[in-house]
Amino acid sequence: LEIVKTCYQKIIQLVNEENKENCQNAIDKHLEKSQKALEDALQNKEFADEIRSRALAFSGEILMSHVMNHILRSNNIKTDAVEFDDWPIITDNNIESTNFLKSESNEKIEKLVENNQVVAIGGFIGKTVDNVTTTYERGGSDRTAADLGILFHKKYETSIDFEKDSSVVSADPKIVNDGLREVFQLSYNEARLAGMFGMKILDPIAIKEIVEHGVDMPIKITNIKNPEKITIIKRQLDEQKGHP
Repeated sequence: LEIVKTCYQKIIQLVNEENKENCQNAIDKHLEKSQKALEDALQNKEFADEIRSRALAFSGEILMSHVMNHILRSNNIKTDAVEFDDWPIITDNNIESTNFLKSESNEKIEKLVENNQVVAIGGFIGKTVDNVTTTYERGGSDRTAADLGILFHKKYETSIDFEKDSSVVSADPKIVNDGLREVFQLSYNEARLAGMFGMKILDPIAIKEIVEHGVDMPIKITNIKNPEKITIIKRQLDEQKGHP
């Protein structure tokens, strides 16, 4: 884990003196859990299931949310990070390609939301009702955001903003350079179909979960390099001319 520790030591430079000690304690505490998972993997001669999930969760997504919490606090933003004990996203027992269980998921996160300007949470990670760490497949951070939206939408006016390397365009910009058209709006159905036929910018399962739970909330995909460029995905499109 030395190379991981080195990365966090660079990031902690963004934290002010008042928050640095607590941030360092969070880094040490989470990396200890990740180290334990790696030791279990060595002993079992297998890097799979919950061992893999724990190693990834506590060295990456969950830890990064706690570090981000201290960076934001250093910039005078009232914020908190979600502890794994209070994790709102409960999943089934498929450890490495898990599925969201809304009926089991809890709303403890609401208290954090009401008491803070920002709440930080790691994506990609879930846990079972028996406290076993689980992970979504690739694209799982998109699903985490969708699942939080599903939990929030009845009580709050909820929208999701994904900050990506691009907004949606007419082909994969990593493959096609010329003649790309910007796509300003997609329906949920179009976004799901596009995902099934190769659109990589958004996990189609995230859209599928929103649709299956009967939720109607706008999803904005923002080009982080050029934030004026956005695509809105919603259940019913505004009237448009031309082919979708």
